[in-house]
Amino acid sequence: MGFGLDDIKKTLDKVDDKIPDSVKDEAKKLASKDNLEKVKDKAGDVIEKIKDKFDKDDD
Repeated sequence: MGFGLDDIKKTLDKVDDKIPDSVKDEAKKLASKDNLEKVKDKAGDVIEKIKDKFDKDDD
């Protein structure tokens, strides 16, 4: 009993069929390499700020 890979694939296909193409297109735009690089850079900045905050708290 349980789920096999075929069951999971069928379920994902059903979910995918329910997502409008306009949503998929917008997701592809947002997932562009440039946008992902911007997110990566911003995340790095946030991590550095958090590290700085903890470093100051340790003093």
